[in-house]
Amino acid sequence: MSDICDITETVKAASGRLEVWLNNYCEFFEQETGRMFSRRECWYCKYGDFGIYTEHPTKNGVCSYKTIMNGALGSFAKRLENAPSVQASKKQEEEQS
Repeated sequence: MSDICDITETVKAASGRLEVWLNNYCEFFEQETGRMFSRRECWYCKYGDFGIYTEHPTKNGVCSYKTIMNGALGSFAKRLENAPSVQASKKQEEEQS
């Protein structure tokens, strides 16, 4: 098993699509709703897309944090746009503003 790696600075510097590994994590971690088990890793984060809902999940995936937060929705982010967890995050941000 690979070492767990903090990629917070990489996520902050990213301008769009960012490839991540299942054992990466950052300070923007938010647990994906509906998961019974969770660790603070990209694999369990609502922004990480590892194809877990497909027949062939992978160990590397794509982080959609920046694309969702910047409003530049890619194909993965478009699927999540109306997800309850994303809507709740947006509502919370609006309330804090």
